[in-house]
Amino acid sequence: MSRFSAVTLVVVVLFLRLTTPSSSSPLTSDFHALLDLKHGFSFSDLSLSSWNSWNPSSICWWRGIQCSHGRVEGLDLTDLNLCGSDSPAISQLDGLTSISISGANLSGPIEIKNFGSLRWLNISNNQFSGGLNWNFSTMEDLEVLDAYNNFFTALLPPGVSRLKKIKYLDLGDNFFYGKIPKIDIDIGIGIGIAIGIGIGIGIAIGIGIGIDISIAIGISMDIQICFSPVNIGVLFF
Repeated sequence: MSRFSAVTLVVVVLFLRLTTPSSSSPLTSDFHALLDLKHGFSFSDLSLSSWNSWNPSSICWWRGIQCSHGRVEGLDLTDLNLCGSDSPAISQLDGLTSISISGANLSGPIEIKNFGSLRWLNISNNQFSGGLNWNFSTMEDLEVLDAYNNFFTALLPPGVSRLKKIKYLDLGDNFFYGKIPKIDIDIGIGIGIAIGIGIGIGIAIGIGIGIDISIAIGISMDIQICFSPVNIGVLFF
């Protein structure tokens, strides 16, 4: 073997080691979790054709995937009309900071857990059912929770009261019932009590009446923070 060929071989081997995650790396675990997630979708062949099982090193170039620091940190499948259900495998992607599966035509229950770094969660405009009885205490950094327009039929999730950093919360156009959870907001983050901010939509303002009542009465403009069956502008007592 010539000296040039040997040097070329060494360079190729080093490149493959740098670009191919090891079988025990967090990125490889994310790779397998995403493939399991894809298997729950009925129409993923075209929309997620880049999600292939033969090249783990390409994961950060897959459609809807964002990587940072050797992990999958962003998942955006908005309006892909994937159809099917959400796999429990999504909770194996514990490095995610942002999840958007709005308008993906998904149905059935959805379980979100083990997301200590999650800040953005948008599951709106699907056909998800059941409830949101999640362990919100493990999602202390969550700032946006949008579950608008699904088929949730359950008690209003009391766990949202643990979301101290929440800035936008929308559970409207569902069939939740029961007592509205108390949510304490840290005014220091610049949001202020009873004000919900949404980009390009407007500001929702309302005044809640009562302390231990099941439904709050409020005044709202361009409602953003709301619960069904009654849309509510204010949820904070």
